[in-house]
Amino acid sequence: MIEVVLVFSIISTLLVVISSILLFKRIKRTQNRIVDALKRWVVGSLTSIETRLRYQSLLEEPSDVNVVVIVTRNRMSYLENCVQSIYNHEPAVKIIVIDAGSTDSTPMLLSELSSKGLVHTYVRHQPDTVAQWQKGYGLHEAWRIAALLRPQSITVMDDDMLVLSPFVKTCSSLCAEHASVHVIALHRDSVQELNHPSETTISFEDKAVQLGRTFNGAAFYMPWPTLVAWGPPPINEGINDCSVEDWYYSRALDSGNGYAAFVKCVEEQPNVTSLREATEN
Repeated sequence: MIEVVLVFSIISTLLVVISSILLFKRIKRTQNRIVDALKRWVVGSLTSIETRLRYQSLLEEPSDVNVVVIVTRNRMSYLENCVQSIYNHEPAVKIIVIDAGSTDSTPMLLSELSSKGLVHTYVRHQPDTVAQWQKGYGLHEAWRIAALLRPQSITVMDDDMLVLSPFVKTCSSLCAEHASVHVIALHRDSVQELNHPSETTISFEDKAVQLGRTFNGAAFYMPWPTLVAWGPPPINEGINDCSVEDWYYSRALDSGNGYAAFVKCVEEQPNVTSLREATEN
């Protein structure tokens, strides 16, 4: 009888210890998520304040502008196709291009696209002057430029994407109708369905829209207030799951109990070399 009581006491003690450890880990994860969310809010708010203080005399009243940001390097033909496809379906958006040190004819192309009115603003970097992987660094620059336009939204798009249909109105309405949707991923194929599975669905305009906690960064729409709250991805930690923009914002979604909606409006151009491979060349 004593042995049975002893065994029961040991098992009970082990269960209490295990439960305490699991509870501690859960509290720790929750604490880390809260800290991450606070960091993003602080960075985003400070960056917004910095921009507004520096350029206050240039700022206008809130506008109905929507911005598309493209970061590129040595992919002139892809870039031209991408910009033209955006203009074909969303001629009113303001396109900002960050050239992260192209050594081909991209600078000439950007000058031409700007003179035609297809590109609103572009920033050129000399080769080998961008220390961090180009996209994260470029997003920081584009974020500050876009702040001057007081946009309603920002769409980040890789230079190898092709826009298939108008997307701004649909994305704006979807975010307005469903408060839990903070990001809309515009690129969706079988690979993305595998890497970024959906968790639930909602009804929008009599259609079922899939929602997930993570998304692919090739093309995504984000309302400006969300971007201000979360800020741009950090560029001082090297290339990791925090500095790569889609995983950075996916972590923000998970921390804030929000979702990315999947609405396919773009596709990848054929015979594409990955953005990272292009950066390394």
